[in-house]
Amino acid sequence: MEIMIVFFHQALLYLRPDTDLLTSVMKAPLFKQATSTMRSTALYYLTLRLVLGGRAAEAIPVVSEFSRFGYTYGLSGLHHFVKGRIDEATASYNADLAILRNHTGKKKSCFDGIEGVFHVLALLTSDDSKNLKKAEQLIDIALAPPPGASYRLSPYTSLKGVLKMRRFELEIARALVAQEEAPIASFDALINAISSFWINGQLSPITLTRLHTIHVRAAYMGLDWVAMEAAALLVRTGNETPEQRDFLERTEKQTGMHSFAMTLKAEEPWRKNLNALMQLGDVHQTSCAQKKPGETRLIWMVSKTGDTVNVRPVEQKMTAKGAWSSGRNVALSRAFEKHNLDFATPDDISILATLRRYQQYYEVQYVFDKNFLLPALVGHPRLFLEENPDVKVEFVKGEPEIIVAKANGKLHIKPSTPFPESDVMLLQETPARWKVIKINSEQRLIAGILGRDGLTVPESASKDVMTAIAAISSCVLVHSDIGGSGENLEEIASDPTPHVYLLPVGAGFTAEIFVMPFKEDGGPCLKPGKGAVNIIAEFKGKKVQTKRDLRAEETMARRIGKSSTTFARLSDAENKAFIDDPEECLQILLDLKALQEAKNVIVEWPEGEKLKVTHEISARNLQLRIAGGRNWFELSGNLRVDDNLTIDMKRMLDLLKTSRRRFIPLEDGAFLALTAEFRKRLDEIDIYTERKGKELHLHPLAALAMQDLEEAFPDLTVDASWKKRIKR
Repeated sequence: MEIMIVFFHQALLYLRPDTDLLTSVMKAPLFKQATSTMRSTALYYLTLRLVLGGRAAEAIPVVSEFSRFGYTYGLSGLHHFVKGRIDEATASYNADLAILRNHTGKKKSCFDGIEGVFHVLALLTSDDSKNLKKAEQLIDIALAPPPGASYRLSPYTSLKGVLKMRRFELEIARALVAQEEAPIASFDALINAISSFWINGQLSPITLTRLHTIHVRAAYMGLDWVAMEAAALLVRTGNETPEQRDFLERTEKQTGMHSFAMTLKAEEPWRKNLNALMQLGDVHQTSCAQKKPGETRLIWMVSKTGDTVNVRPVEQKMTAKGAWSSGRNVALSRAFEKHNLDFATPDDISILATLRRYQQYYEVQYVFDKNFLLPALVGHPRLFLEENPDVKVEFVKGEPEIIVAKANGKLHIKPSTPFPESDVMLLQETPARWKVIKINSEQRLIAGILGRDGLTVPESASKDVMTAIAAISSCVLVHSDIGGSGENLEEIASDPTPHVYLLPVGAGFTAEIFVMPFKEDGGPCLKPGKGAVNIIAEFKGKKVQTKRDLRAEETMARRIGKSSTTFARLSDAENKAFIDDPEECLQILLDLKALQEAKNVIVEWPEGEKLKVTHEISARNLQLRIAGGRNWFELSGNLRVDDNLTIDMKRMLDLLKTSRRRFIPLEDGAFLALTAEFRKRLDEIDIYTERKGKELHLHPLAALAMQDLEEAFPDLTVDASWKKRIKR
């Protein structure tokens, strides 16, 4: 009996053949003559073997033989899990665990066998913070095991990596699965592969090779769930054979099992980093960690049809994950009555106060009053585009604009936009910024003096015009083709530096170029090289004038396209680019580094910086050392990124596994930019390197393949034994 138990244990963990034993046992599977304890253990292992072999119908009667008080040792949960019923599996596991803890009196206990691994896997799929917390508790218990339970360490370490990923600690997650990449037990290797694919969306060559072996051995033994999951991972990574794909489909159809790996959402590492940032970045001024599940807020979806601005109130709740839900519409009748809107802020109340109710016979209509709505939107922190809810928009207070244009010996003075009959008008300044202009009586008087067609005067009256526009600059913004000096008019040097505005849009970005002539004093955002030369306004109680250098603005803006072929390729005639691939956004940021350092461009993130990229790193940044050991060579070194960041060689090679591209994700939205040649060289080193604890080892036979290292890495130090090996 004990030998049989050992055989099944070895078969489940190490895929050691047990087919003959299983056939023999199934002839008389209930072990009626064994002692109670031994019988329960034997039936437990037999049930495990049958369930993971896709033979659930045979396993169910066996469970009933040894389960007591409704306790099934977690095997009912396992049965649900392999069938793809994750919610039922979680509920069954939790019920069994409650019985176990009540029976033993130990609140800090978990399932002893491999069924506990499946319990944690089920919990980790949940978006409920309570389930993730429970998974964390079970992992902590499993990783502090009693003597003799060391088999838990590898799979639960891999699962801890998944937990870290679910909490956006991506670098820690990748490091945890990387350290368990080559366990001894085949079961541990499969759990590591599932965890690694879940986190990284890809698998290393070592893991893929191991999966092929696991599939063949498990299929031969009839351990169908293991063989199915190995095949599924190979299919997901595009490394399967036709036979493995056929096995996956046939097994699911014949056994009713459903592959867990096929349900995982796979994302490349850089995209997972970005998605995490986007979720964490919502309302970046307020930490989501301080928000409690169930907390409610109002957001406003904004759209524009012609001259009409529409807003739609949406009620959002904080989810257990610490992110805001997609939300539900708030009926305008409820908004008008402010029914159950205790969570509305003063900013929300200002918008709600502009809602009007009209009734004609039996028809009731609710409409926002434009004259009051637009000013109420100014400064509101939770406004989003209706057509793209990921993009926040800003409404700011502005002043009417007057243009003084010179042509044919005449000066023509007129409003830049005709004054509307209403007292409020709206002008778009940047893709995410709108200027709300509330027209007062003095401004209306100015418009009346200028007339519908504007005012035309001889150019000889330039001095008088300057005096006049200086006088009105306290209440309007003036764009003028003429310069000069008026009373109390201070001259400010114009700033031609282009500003690149970057906004997240879904999984991509938009980039657009503007100039801000008044620089730190604020003022309008204008298109480079376009518009009037002189701008006159009032800032902080002072009347100021700046004279734009349109040629310099245009020249500096052109440098952006010359420095970044990616921006030039994606941008239109208005210097606006739509960037679908975040890696192209990273390339633009890298291209603009030199211009930024020379203060020839300013990169703006209106909603907070989403991406950061280092300087381009080459082999010259790497200090590499090779020293001889007893039967190997030890490789070490440091990559100096900048004065504040140095990465040791082992971590650098681990980071390579997080991305197949040359932009390597670090932390907090930062990316390491490697030259293509340096990336290629590091990949070559990684192929010939073995990890031994904290050390990196090179086999002596690798010396021949790496003999050109001295040419590739300028800062390479080697000892005599390496040189001797190279000369052989």
